Amino acid sequence: MILTKELAVSHHKSMWLYLANLIRQNGEVINIEIEKDIYMEENGFDCMFSCFLCEYAYINNNRLLSNRCEKCPMQKFPFNDACLNGLYSHAITEKNYVWQAYLCELIANLAVVN
Repeated sequence: MILTKELAVSHHKSMWLYLANLIRQNGEVINIEIEKDIYMEENGFDCMFSCFLCEYAYINNNRLLSNRCEKCPMQKFPFNDACLNGLYSHAITEKNYVWQAYLCELIANLAVVN
């Protein structure tokens, strides 16, 4: 899949807002990693780590896995090994569905920094 920065960010926002809405509709915490995979499959996408930003970064890092996070359009630096400024790890481990949905919305609406 070839993504421009604008398209990667747009798809990223759509997916994370979908996840936030799914959590609220279900009224319970979801497995974000599984739901991302389902979202990708149902919408015909095939992205590295089921992430539009990772796919964009990988392509723009000469298809090298090392240091690809430096090319992420929503990752602030210095990079401290915390995807999406640490919000991703919080979202996937959150036990309260209200907070998990809120974290998904925060991730969807991160500012483009690179």
